[in-house]
Amino acid sequence: MEKNEVAFLIKTPKFNKPLPRALDITSTFKAIEEICSIELTKKNQESWAGFRDKVLLKLIYSSGLRISEALNVTIGELDNKFLRIKGKGNKERIVPLLDEVREDMLSLIELCPYTNKQHSEGFVFLGKQGKKLDPAVFQKVVRILKNSLGFEEGTTPHAFRHSFATHLLSNSGDILSIQELLGHSNISTTQRYTKIDKKRILESFSEFQ
Repeated sequence: MEKNEVAFLIKTPKFNKPLPRALDITSTFKAIEEICSIELTKKNQESWAGFRDKVLLKLIYSSGLRISEALNVTIGELDNKFLRIKGKGNKERIVPLLDEVREDMLSLIELCPYTNKQHSEGFVFLGKQGKKLDPAVFQKVVRILKNSLGFEEGTTPHAFRHSFATHLLSNSGDILSIQELLGHSNISTTQRYTKIDKKRILESFSEFQ
């Protein structure tokens, strides 16, 4: 057997991609309030788009969604207090939709000039061409927001999903429920949040030493 053939038989260790650092609650709410202003810095600004960005960030944080999952939410789904989310591998899960966020989404539908309110399968979050919002557009908005507020380099839309999990874990400690809400197939993926939470607690404690 040749040396290069042997190489294919050797299992390389699987390294977990490091999670973005979760924002604290104060920073999270500051980001949600400030994200509206990013649209005002653009040349071809549209007033509804800033509100759209705020509502999208609130949804990602309050329901623990991936950006792709949030952008797939349709108008017809807003009749309920829960969202049926299809995540990785077409795995389906149910997540709560907060009343405040639902009301904001309904307001966005009224504000957006491109929304077809009669089409229940239409997407809630649209771009300025009337099509489903491109994730890259929102990622750029969050990047500008990160620089504006002086947040860490890992502050992406996904960091707000991590913040949801970390804050929920701090308050409830119910890791199985969090696994279900996040749509993780393996509990070990969710357990990574316990390490982050313990580290955050130790950092907070060290400030009083």
